[in-house]
Amino acid sequence: MIRPDIHMAYMCGNAIPFEVFLSFGIKLTRIKGDGLVSYNSRCYFPTYMCSYAMSCLDIIIREEQKYDGFIFENKCHAMVALYEYLHEYMPNKKIFMINIPKINSLYSLEYYNIEELKLINFIRNEFNVIISDNILQEKRLEIKRITKYKKEIVDDIAKNSVPLSLRDIEVLDEFPGELHEIYDKELNSLEEKTKRKTENECYSPELLLSGIQITPLDIIQVINDYGGKVISYDNFETNDLKYIQQDDLGSSKYTNNQSNHESIICNWNSGWIKKFEDKLENYNVKGVIFSTIKFCPIQSYGVILLSEIAKKKKIPFLVINDSFSGSCSAQIHTRIQAFIECLE
Repeated sequence: MIRPDIHMAYMCGNAIPFEVFLSFGIKLTRIKGDGLVSYNSRCYFPTYMCSYAMSCLDIIIREEQKYDGFIFENKCHAMVALYEYLHEYMPNKKIFMINIPKINSLYSLEYYNIEELKLINFIRNEFNVIISDNILQEKRLEIKRITKYKKEIVDDIAKNSVPLSLRDIEVLDEFPGELHEIYDKELNSLEEKTKRKTENECYSPELLLSGIQITPLDIIQVINDYGGKVISYDNFETNDLKYIQQDDLGSSKYTNNQSNHESIICNWNSGWIKKFEDKLENYNVKGVIFSTIKFCPIQSYGVILLSEIAKKKKIPFLVINDSFSGSCSAQIHTRIQAFIECLE
């Protein structure tokens, strides 16, 4: 029995097992934040809290009636704080926190499978719904297929030097299971975009935009206005890690139906770093813009690692550290303009 009337939301989460929600027939929507932080969220969160989390909280407060519950990952302190806030102030909502391993290993894979089983039991108990192993496996293969399709589009975009827009990136980052007609149309349109050849196009330095969230939200338009173009985007939602095959798990009791994952996605491990290096190596990237959100310790650590990689490859690296916002300040405009001029 499935429940298509259930509507849940998540903020950021590359390790959420989307196939579980597909199998239960649950609508899952991503709350992306709109770049605004109101008095409401500032009342509950300290001033040094991640402004992206506060923007998401504003949306949750405004649209509380739309959602039956929320799904979180324990990726960072801000998401844990938001989870705790909703538990206390919205007790009628169904809220679940997925504990994500911080390293990529066989033990991490076992741990993640246990977390997935907890999520399945949570949904069964809270919403009184059931699913079969066959349906779950079918949806898992569907997620795998569409994810592979997206990766091919991402690769074609970068290799053909196709400029990305904010909406293009949102389409590629959306929950892979929401295969409704509008989403299918946008994804197919993006694939067609990679096949078009532009003649007599003026030179524009190709850029890699990096960071957990795109911020400010108009940064891609600002880059375009000053003569650059974003051909690739790198964040925690689109990383590829070393694959772990099921056979490697040996005699683990989770190697049967429950253990169908090939990899585990973790924060700042060697797989994510390796993908960043591969993009600089394989794509015609002339510069990197790393846009970080203030007071985000994960990104602060990442800036050090990635800037060193870019430095070794002699690729210019610009760091923008600002609050999650809707538009670039005059200072950011100036820095982006000067950076792009140096690449021309």
